[in-house]
Amino acid sequence: LEIIGQLMAEGIDVERFAEVNPRTRSGSLRSGEEFRIGIVSRLTGWKGVQYSVDAFTMLKARFPNSHIDIVGAPADSYELIKDKLATLDASDYTLTNWHPDVLGFLVKLDVFVHVPIGPRDEAFGLVYIEALASRTPSIFTVSGVLHELPNPEKYAHIVPYENAAAIFEAIVNIVEGSAPNKESLPEEWLQQYSLITMGKHYMKLLVGAK
Repeated sequence: LEIIGQLMAEGIDVERFAEVNPRTRSGSLRSGEEFRIGIVSRLTGWKGVQYSVDAFTMLKARFPNSHIDIVGAPADSYELIKDKLATLDASDYTLTNWHPDVLGFLVKLDVFVHVPIGPRDEAFGLVYIEALASRTPSIFTVSGVLHELPNPEKYAHIVPYENAAAIFEAIVNIVEGSAPNKESLPEEWLQQYSLITMGKHYMKLLVGAK
């Protein structure tokens, strides 16, 4: 039953994602222009959010108009992350438990970050697929479902595990417009995680469980 419930949740509306126009930026950050970084993750240590916050703290010293939006339910690293954010001005960050529209959240970002701390720490990672499908510039460590994507570095900026400096460098390259352009996710790979396809997997499991 746990696997069935997981399959129900781990699919995306491919058609809706295909219709979005992601926020784009040409060239480097202009004076006074805000740069938005986003995270969607439960606030537990193995998700690596603490390293992203450290990278953002470094970024603020270089690009004062940067802002970080963190969406995630509190867990064991919540207090640590709150303490790190407390070193910033309250206007520099947003920390919320939940967002009603992940796609709407993603397309308003300049960069999305998801950096689990090891190759097997993320069990699946639907947010990898959502970020790639939204065509939001993304910084990832390789874990969970990203192992199933051949050459993930073609589609996202891949950084080492537990490395705030590497995350910072990747963000800077995107901010300054020097990061290499990434390809769009192959349609055939994305379709295997569509609601229809995952629904079919769900039905097979449901029938088999009877």
